[in-house]
Amino acid sequence: NMKRVWKYQFTELEQSFEIPSGATCLYVSRDVQGPAMWFLCDTDASKQQRQFKIFATGQPIPPEFNLYIGTVIYRNDFAGIEMGVSVGHIFERGN
Repeated sequence: NMKRVWKYQFTELEQSFEIPSGATCLYVSRDVQGPAMWFLCDTDASKQQRQFKIFATGQPIPPEFNLYIGTVIYRNDFAGIEMGVSVGHIFERGN
């Protein structure tokens, strides 16, 4: 099976992405558009909806977001928020 690294770009603080089954997150960072995640994906695998949310330091994290993905420092104007710098902790909603 062919594998590729695919990028998933956040445009909102909470967002769902269609990601191939079994894909694993390799890296989280920011680019000019804001926070992003890079996944190692099997291009032949069926896709599934996966939900992610970015939480600020000190913000309560609901129990359903129980899979930690990574932490990223970013300019928070990407989601229509005022300019500034934030530290975001990306969690995935577990099954």
